[in-house]
Amino acid sequence: IWKARLNGYEEALKLFQRIEDEKSPEWGKYLGLIKKFVTDSNAVAQLKGLEAALAFIENAHVAG
Repeated sequence: IWKARLNGYEEALKLFQRIEDEKSPEWGKYLGLIKKFVTDSNAVAQLKGLEAALAFIENAHVAG
């Protein structure tokens, strides 16, 4: 199951790197999930989740 989450984090990271508008409504879809990205119980998946979370924080206006 952790491999599925890892794949999801990789896809999220790719998406976050492609969204050009910091105010895009796409960002809001992930706002409630970022905490789960960084608290994953599997270390390998968590690392990729942290990468995706960082991309989210650096690029999304909704991240604050």
